[in-house]
Amino acid sequence: MAKKGLFLGLLVAGAGIAYSKYRSLDEDGQRAVREDILDKADIVRDRAVDYAFYANDVLDDLKDAWNDHKANSSDTETYSDEEDTEENDDIVLSSDDLIQDQTGNDDEGTETVTFNPNTDK
Repeated sequence: MAKKGLFLGLLVAGAGIAYSKYRSLDEDGQRAVREDILDKADIVRDRAVDYAFYANDVLDDLKDAWNDHKANSSDTETYSDEEDTEENDDIVLSSDDLIQDQTGNDDEGTETVTFNPNTDK
């Protein structure tokens, strides 16, 4: 409690000294001090508004992330460890499905292999 009283006393004494110093200045000096204080107050106000916008943007981002998380967690299905036994589920390639194109160009020593899924077995 004593610390609060000491702090308050120092604050009031400092304000009194600053006011008496301000009143002792001429009119141009007072105007300069006033403009300086108002400019600094505007800077502080602008910075506070910027931080409020930043905080609002972060809050919106967090809300969107939370809603995405909730939507994704409710949409996911649980899968069993059993394998599906349907024939169309697995892709099986046989050598009949591959067509090898060997041209007479041996410049690079490469051959092109093309997958043709429409061939009948």
